[in-house]
Amino acid sequence: MKIAILTPTRGRVWGLERLYNSIKNTISGNNQIEFIYYVDNDDTDLINYASLKLIKDKNIRVVFVNGQRNPLCKTWNLLVNYSNADWYMCGNDDFIFNTKNWDLILENKIKTALHPYFMYFFDDGIQGMNHAAFPIVSKEWINAIGYYFPEKFIHNYPDTWVNDIALIAGVRVYVSEVKTSHLHYSEGLSEYDKTYSDGMDGNSNEIDKSIYIQTAQERINLGNLIKEKIKLWNYSR
Repeated sequence: MKIAILTPTRGRVWGLERLYNSIKNTISGNNQIEFIYYVDNDDTDLINYASLKLIKDKNIRVVFVNGQRNPLCKTWNLLVNYSNADWYMCGNDDFIFNTKNWDLILENKIKTALHPYFMYFFDDGIQGMNHAAFPIVSKEWINAIGYYFPEKFIHNYPDTWVNDIALIAGVRVYVSEVKTSHLHYSEGLSEYDKTYSDGMDGNSNEIDKSIYIQTAQERINLGNLIKEKIKLWNYSR
C-alpha cells in the first residue's frame, strides 16, 4: 500500500524535519510512504528547506516542491498531483506520529473494509474522536469529489469539510489505536509564531465561517455522492 503525506510548511524547517523523523521512526517498513512537502517562494527559510538533508529510508520517497504562495487548500490539492498513492493524508509542521507501525494498523483497517470510500483519522492528542483534524482518504474519494480539500476557504475549515462529508455518507472511521500529536499553540505545545499569525490574519476566520455556513447543502450533496459511489462499487463486485 502506498500512503502520501502532503505537507505545506512555512518558516519551520525544524518542524518539517521533526515530522519526517517521526514518520521514519514509526513506520513498519511494509508500506511505501510518500513524504511530499511544499515551500513558498517567498519563505525566508527557502534556502534552508532546499538544503535540508533528510535521513534516507528505502520505504520513504521524499518530494520537495516549491512555488508561489497559495491558500492551504490549493497547496494540498497541488501536492496530490505529485503522487500516485492509494491513500492521502495531510501533514503539518506542528504534527508528529507516535505509534509504532501505524501504517500497518491503517492497512489492516483498509483490508477489511467493504469499499475504498471510508475516511480514516487518528487520535491527534487534542480532539480525539470528535473531529478528523488530519483526514485520510483514498484516491477513489478524491476522484469522486474532485479534490482533497475545497479551495473556497482562505485558511480554515478544510478538515471540517471532509469530516462533514464522511459523517453524511456514514464512512467516518476513528482509528483510536494510532496516537499522534498536534503540537498546536492553542494547547501550549508550540510558540505562537509568524506562521500561526499569518494563518489567523485579519478576518479570515469570519470569512471562512460564513462560507462554511452557506455551503451546507454542497456538503450534503457530496455526502450523497459518496453513498452513490459506494453502491456502484458494491454492485460492480
